[in-house]
Amino acid sequence: MNINALLAFKAVVTDGSAAAAAKRLNRSQPAISRLIALLEHELKIRLFHRTRRRLVLTDDGAVFYKETERILTGLHEIPQIAKEIRQRRRSDLRVIAMPRTTFGWVTPATEAFQRMHPDVRVSIDVARHQDMENWLAGRHYDFGIGVLPAHHAAIETVEVFRAPLCVVVKRGHPLARRTRVDVREVAEYPIVAFSAGLLPREQMDHLFGVAALEPRCSVETTASYLACALVGAGAGVTVIDSVSASVTQLQTVCIPIDPPEWVSFGLLRPRDVAENPISRLYVEQLILVAKSLVRTHRVIIV
Repeated sequence: MNINALLAFKAVVTDGSAAAAAKRLNRSQPAISRLIALLEHELKIRLFHRTRRRLVLTDDGAVFYKETERILTGLHEIPQIAKEIRQRRRSDLRVIAMPRTTFGWVTPATEAFQRMHPDVRVSIDVARHQDMENWLAGRHYDFGIGVLPAHHAAIETVEVFRAPLCVVVKRGHPLARRTRVDVREVAEYPIVAFSAGLLPREQMDHLFGVAALEPRCSVETTASYLACALVGAGAGVTVIDSVSASVTQLQTVCIPIDPPEWVSFGLLRPRDVAENPISRLYVEQLILVAKSLVRTHRVIIV
């Protein structure tokens, strides 16, 4: 597939017109139009509706852009990657993490690692569970950090710890002084829930489903940080593991739920790939941070 055509496609989408894309890529507008036509011919997909003044994405074009956005963005990095390889300055460690691991686990581990190994460059991307597995299977990263299990056949996992599923309430809430809360009590309050299809929502639905309860979901969101922030603002309570809940611990309280449910956290790696030796040094810090969470976040080291 013609890389220049892909670059032209991304430029038209992001800049809004063939003229703007031509200016960005230092090409003529007819050249951009020819590259787009070439890409449509190769894909056998109509990417744009043609009008007099602009190109407008078709539905198929929008889907293609969404599914390939990361690849298209990476194309711009190829010259810099080549330059860094020539200068032997390529990133030494490439990590991908689920959003809910970043604050309570990844951030302190990365800070400690950088303090001990200041000459090592670490690249950390954040992605949802399914995307992370796909990119790891494609060998774009040395390893991933997230919730287990993994479902992709090309991924192997190592469990590091388990965190309890908790109800997160605002400080001063009637449940805030409790050491444990029955799931039936949680269902009495408005729930700040995660969107359908997300792993935290599946965990919450399972918890209430086993108890034959119908929670009252007042707000839905895709982000654990926002869910906890909304709780801190008084929008309701939410259900998530203790590590993910630590992001707003100054405004909220995290209380384990009865009956107990556990969320497994660990490492995800592409199968049959030689381990980057630097990965071991970073993983050491992840394990040390995990051990520090035993007391503060009630986790169990596996």
